[in-house]
Amino acid sequence: MYRNVIYRLLVLCVVAVAAFFAGRLSLSQSAGSAQRLSGSGSGGDQASSGSAGDASKGGKNAAATLSERAALQPQSLATDEERLKTIEQWAQHDPLGAMEFARTKLAGDRRAQAMSSILAIWGKSDPAAAWAWVKNNEPTATHHFDTLLEVFGKNSPETAARYVSEFVQSHPETALEVNLAALLGITYTGDFTAALGFVNGNTNLSPEIRGNLFNFIAGQWARYAPDAADAWVMSLPEGPQRAQALIGLGDSWAGVNPAAAAKFAEALPSGESRQLALRQAINNWLQADPDKARQWVIDNNKHEDYDQAVEAIATQSNFMFREPDRALRWASTIFDDAIRIRSTGVILAGLYSRDPTTTVAYIRNANNLTEEQRAQLLSQFPPKE
Repeated sequence: MYRNVIYRLLVLCVVAVAAFFAGRLSLSQSAGSAQRLSGSGSGGDQASSGSAGDASKGGKNAAATLSERAALQPQSLATDEERLKTIEQWAQHDPLGAMEFARTKLAGDRRAQAMSSILAIWGKSDPAAAWAWVKNNEPTATHHFDTLLEVFGKNSPETAARYVSEFVQSHPETALEVNLAALLGITYTGDFTAALGFVNGNTNLSPEIRGNLFNFIAGQWARYAPDAADAWVMSLPEGPQRAQALIGLGDSWAGVNPAAAAKFAEALPSGESRQLALRQAINNWLQADPDKARQWVIDNNKHEDYDQAVEAIATQSNFMFREPDRALRWASTIFDDAIRIRSTGVILAGLYSRDPTTTVAYIRNANNLTEEQRAQLLSQFPPKE
């Protein structure tokens, strides 16, 4: 009996000790959970990061919750991005509140990025209010007006045109910049008919600015539908504005399909526009398939309009470094003396740094140089004793 009493006492002691430690563990876990849920310091971001979906569900309560979350201090790139998303969600409900927060509580790149994102959202939902806010609070920040004009262009070219006209009246020096901002939005949607209407409908544009805008439209259009862009550009009357459009068309088309761009350039009337278009096409083609580009020029080069394209081939860095003899032969086929000597000098400069003796020997023996040209090159690359 005595032993049974002792046994029961031992069991009771073990149970009491276990209960004591279990209670301490439970209290510790509860305290830790409370700290994570209520804290706004280093753990605050992690605690609140899962509530964005709930906080974004409408009304003033959502805006208040999102503003509290935005005020948390991010401790890493991930939480910084989370805060930007929170600010964007906030802007959906209360763009003015989100903007004031970004403007007064953030700095540097974070401030600029947040304000730009808010304006993009605000400009889509309430163009007049967003424009008025920038006009009253950031009147010298042209880039904010540009952001809004791009948004307007995506959603309503007519709205973009109206605000461009208003802004240019008081800031005429920004005419090119703000028109391009609006066109960036309009062409983003692929509506090039609207883009042309935007430019042609503005009778106050100077010929120079109109030409620059045509350049931009042709370049953007050629990325999507080069044949349609080609038809439009060639329908323009001859003159500086068509020349500008041709530059944009040739540059973009050459980046998309250099072989087709070369064929287009070949069909142009002789002159500066053709020369530039050929150079643009061959420059890009050399990056994609240098052998085909060179062969195409060999098959088609019968005119001085090809000189700049031939120069691009002759002075391509890898080609003239690996095969200076071939590069010099290409340069020798250039019709224009100035371009030919310039190209020859570029090739010889690379060769001279590695083999001055061979360089000087070429200059002395080349039969396509006049004595004046020979002397000019020898002064650039003199014999070394």
